Amino acid sequence: MTRILIANDYPLDGLLHSSQRGETPDQLLYGVNYFNYSGHTILLINKKERQPGRLSLLLRRFFPMGDAQKQWHAIIHYREYDLLYAPCQTQVQLLGYLRSFGLFRKPIVVLAHHPILKGKMEFFRKAQLKWQTQGVDFMPSLSAVVSSEINRLSEGSSEVMPWGPDLEFYKTSSEGGSGCITAGRTNRDILTFGTAATAAKCEAKIICLQDQLSPEFAHFGKNVSTLAFPRTNWMPYRELIAHIAASSVVAIPLLEQPWLAGLSSLADALGAGKPIIMTRNRCIDLDIEKEKIGIWVDPGDVKGWTAALEWFDSHPEEARSMGARAREIAKERCNSRLFGQRMMKIFEKAMASKSNAQTD
Repeated sequence: MTRILIANDYPLDGLLHSSQRGETPDQLLYGVNYFNYSGHTILLINKKERQPGRLSLLLRRFFPMGDAQKQWHAIIHYREYDLLYAPCQTQVQLLGYLRSFGLFRKPIVVLAHHPILKGKMEFFRKAQLKWQTQGVDFMPSLSAVVSSEINRLSEGSSEVMPWGPDLEFYKTSSEGGSGCITAGRTNRDILTFGTAATAAKCEAKIICLQDQLSPEFAHFGKNVSTLAFPRTNWMPYRELIAHIAASSVVAIPLLEQPWLAGLSSLADALGAGKPIIMTRNRCIDLDIEKEKIGIWVDPGDVKGWTAALEWFDSHPEEARSMGARAREIAKERCNSRLFGQRMMKIFEKAMASKSNAQTD
């Protein structure tokens, strides 16, 4: 079986154990637990990179290098693994450059989340990005937009990887719950949501970080409640899912941005079997309106959010039906087990490519 070295942006050993104890859903492992179950040997790199200095940050802006400690670990332990897997695309960029020039020979698989062509320096960075992507054997992506972008730089190296919930972790009920909930830590437009919920006069709950709180929240109506947590002590996942289960609809309000955002909250809604109201994001592939599981709203559109919240508040039966369809989509097309199986097929292709290269 294949020995797989994992280089992620956050330690996975504790998360792996908490998932095994049923405290967190396993989709946050990006397939790692399924590789283990299938007989592959998993080697985790849990070193945390020291905070880079100003010069290092400036260099990385123009020539991203990845996590130095993790890549050094991959180099000095070169003989102990067969394939390197990075669930986060920013970890092994230097090794990608080296592999593109034949200086690093282990197969590399990187999971892409966000667009890599960005900003005013895009024209100057294309050559560097081409070296980086061509040095990676396969770079599957959570988004069709990102996958297409990667294939323009390195044809055939990327495919879309539908990502979804750990179905066994989430409990579903035929009871629809009540009110709307939003829970998220990154790029959330809580002000728009709270303002719309106040206007709609519907029950709404906001679970957020303490540093997302704003004095403007004081203008929200009494129908809008807020639970705020420090970054270092987020609500336990079991408790979060209990709040979602008690609600009738999941809201994912996002600030306008070019990056992938809201996918974890979308997975929670699918797993819990809840309908969705979500700000449009070009990197989200699942069309919630086409699938009849939710309503899209434009960024910053208070009236759009108000109308969507009022519709769900007055159509409880339709909301339950939409939630049931959301759960079926997770079962059939996008869940953590299917993700792990698809990723292992990519590993097989990467190992086969290496064998063919050695034979040639």
